[in-house]
Amino acid sequence: MYLPARMHVCWGPLRPPTSPVELAHSCPILQGSPCYAGSIPNAKQFACERCEAGTFAAEGTATCTSCKTGEVARAGSGACEVCEAGSVPAQDRSRCAQCEVGTFALEGSANCSSCEVGEVARAGSGACEVCEAGSVPVPDRSKCAQCDAGTFAPEGSATCTSCETGEV
Repeated sequence: MYLPARMHVCWGPLRPPTSPVELAHSCPILQGSPCYAGSIPNAKQFACERCEAGTFAAEGTATCTSCKTGEVARAGSGACEVCEAGSVPAQDRSRCAQCEVGTFALEGSANCSSCEVGEVARAGSGACEVCEAGSVPVPDRSKCAQCDAGTFAPEGSATCTSCETGEV
């Protein structure tokens, strides 16, 4: 078993590292190395701590930096990732969450936006679609539905309107 002279600083008396590689990865400051990407020196400067979700640190960096709007990072990340169209950062900013039905988001958006009147969007959409003439959004705004016989709707309408007597 590998037992470094200063093993108590990072490992304590319960479980020493089993190899020099394990020591260097878990306690790089003892080896004179900077912390690996996704971690920073702790307050006492003798061990590395992982960055929290929504933050990142490059190798050797002293502080974790918050991701920009529309970006996410899992705990211990060395960089942030941009959420693609149709998704936005989850509340804890550790992952991207899909936009709900009737909403959309462009790449790198902070929030999902509601579609306009007469528009629809499936879950995870990057844009809304306008309902064609003769159709309107269903109540959950996931798709367009044809108007019933004897009714009509111009393109982008929210409701079907009855035809006048004698109109088809």
